[in-house]
Amino acid sequence: MPTVRGVLRRGMTVEGLRQFIIAQGSSRSVVNMGWDKIWAINKQVVEPTAPRYTAIEKEGRVPVFISGAKEEALTVQKHPKDEKNGYKTVWTAPKVFIEAADAEMLNVNVLIT
Repeated sequence: MPTVRGVLRRGMTVEGLRQFIIAQGSSRSVVNMGWDKIWAINKQVVEPTAPRYTAIEKEGRVPVFISGAKEEALTVQKHPKDEKNGYKTVWTAPKVFIEAADAEMLNVNVLIT
């Protein structure tokens, strides 16, 4: 049985935990809720304001060549809907790396992010 400290250490927010407890309701009977429920509630709390970052592992990456792209640094918001999170630098280039599983789903002339 995990502790409150343990789930908080793994990314649970206090507000997410509070909403999960309220969702169970007050009852004397035993209520069983799955872990997917508690993390889904936490995601609803975090999603609107969490800054977005991008990372890819060296193992399993595939180079993709983009015609017409030039190497440059762009300044974009850390969260597309929340300007308060600030800005970050994103590099574009004619050669980018993506995961092999994502590369298999690529189609010509389709916008991907």
